[in-house]
Amino acid sequence: MLASSALFYAFISGIFYVLATFAMKYWGGLPLLVLLPLAGTALCLAAIFEIEALKSAQMARTFVLILSFEFLLTFLCATLFLGEHYTMRDLVGLCLVFAGIVMLAARKDTAVGEVAAKGVPAHRTIDQRS
Repeated sequence: MLASSALFYAFISGIFYVLATFAMKYWGGLPLLVLLPLAGTALCLAAIFEIEALKSAQMARTFVLILSFEFLLTFLCATLFLGEHYTMRDLVGLCLVFAGIVMLAARKDTAVGEVAAKGVPAHRTIDQRS
């Protein structure tokens, strides 16, 4: 099973990516000197949480989780706060993304640090701190 800390950090990273996206899209009328710090801060925080998630899970799975969370959160925010409407096809796609998150989270995972601790050759993992 995917570590709960990896899920948490991936979710928080997704939140900050969505905040950065909303800042760039809907506050585009703001002066650039106001918009850049808002979007830049959100992107930096997203990257920090993504790095934390990557420490305890496989890279490809973490990346997919973050993108999935970002998609789900964007969809919910657009529906709830912006009044956007979507088709049944969009909703089916959303359900498939959610099912994918559940499947990724439920699969047995070997954390990168555990792989390194088991003596896997350095060329097989990028985490060489152990």
